[in-house]
Amino acid sequence: DCGDMIELVVSDTGIGVPPDEQERVFDRFYQVDSSARRRYKGTGLGLTICKHIVTQHGGRIWVKAPESGGSTFHVLVPKVFPGSGEEQAALDFAAFSRSN
Repeated sequence: DCGDMIELVVSDTGIGVPPDEQERVFDRFYQVDSSARRRYKGTGLGLTICKHIVTQHGGRIWVKAPESGGSTFHVLVPKVFPGSGEEQAALDFAAFSRSN
């Protein structure tokens, strides 16, 4: 139980994120592997967009990744969003969470 917060945890089995780069993965256009021969393609915007959405809702996002590979992303957002129709917003988010 996170009290007045909702926690979402997503894990993957990708290349991982070295400890010294875990803050940078949320920077625009940043990619852990920026080589021309990298295995995973992308623009480096997905996590930036996620962080923006989460922070605009009064939450935070972070990553933990063991040296062996894979990553676990944590999202923590308030059950009641500041400055909105608080109860309805919380219900909408809870319904969205259950459907995905």
